[in-house]
Amino acid sequence: MSGLYQSYSKMRGGLDAWHFMCQSENLPMQDDDKKRDRSAGWKHAKRDGHAYEDQFACQVMEDQDLYGKLRDVAGLSCGTFPVHASTTHNRVMPRSVFGDTTTSKTDVTVFVSEGAPLDISLKKPSTKSGQVLLCKLERFLRLIESKSKKPTPPSVRWALRAFFGETDGLPVAKFAPRAVMLGPVIKRHGVAAELYQNRLYGSTLAASYPQEWQSLQDWFAENMAEITDCCFRSGMCADNLDERSTAEYVFVGNLGRFFTVSSLVEASRDWVVTPSSSGYYKGSTLRMPWGFLQGHRPGKDEGPYQVQFHWSVKDMLSLLGK
Repeated sequence: MSGLYQSYSKMRGGLDAWHFMCQSENLPMQDDDKKRDRSAGWKHAKRDGHAYEDQFACQVMEDQDLYGKLRDVAGLSCGTFPVHASTTHNRVMPRSVFGDTTTSKTDVTVFVSEGAPLDISLKKPSTKSGQVLLCKLERFLRLIESKSKKPTPPSVRWALRAFFGETDGLPVAKFAPRAVMLGPVIKRHGVAAELYQNRLYGSTLAASYPQEWQSLQDWFAENMAEITDCCFRSGMCADNLDERSTAEYVFVGNLGRFFTVSSLVEASRDWVVTPSSSGYYKGSTLRMPWGFLQGHRPGKDEGPYQVQFHWSVKDMLSLLGK
């Protein structure tokens, strides 16, 4: 296992040194430069992730300790051995629940001598947290409706629109006139964070709109298993696909451990969502059983916030009691 981490770290070393050199000029960035920098960052992360997937696919075939951990979590017999391992970044993108194409949650598939192939989602050794789902609010609601077969209650839709800044072009103070902003002041702008970001924090929703907040908590509790499944197993993939599009196992590289997605889903059922309670911008995120939910804005003045779910090692271990 240490060989996998060392090989990956060595590969990253050159990339990180190059990235530092590019940033060391310390020149002021214009808006167009920031957009290019974000785009370059995404491309770098994608290349970095693909390199780690290739490294893992080779390592799981050669490292008996690594494969043994996977075999044990999958419940396979000691005599079962890996036959082939392949990555998914060169495969055809699977069909989504919306009829277009989407990204598979599976990063590596391990074909074994007995039984079904093992589809794995990888979390890199260099990270203790990261994004597991990012999309616009309406797409997220349609995704969960396709899983639960139930429409989103109007009160829940309104609360989520307030949280992510989907205010129909109105200032949030007019969209939610009863709101007493509990978020902090952004010091460099001298204005309340919620007014500047044009959205309500979870703490403000809970205090100013208790009925809508309770509906939102109930909705999350009712659908948390489906949300967890989408974040770790299926993403936006359509049901019953023939492609290797869904992941059944998660490998957390920082821990060197495998977990079943089913264990995360079962442990997440009926979770009660609460606003974050620490940090300067407390209340701006919502606590998930395995991480948190926040609003993600592609750039300044580029519309409402997107739905962005994050996982974390700390929360995942606390959830599973391990």
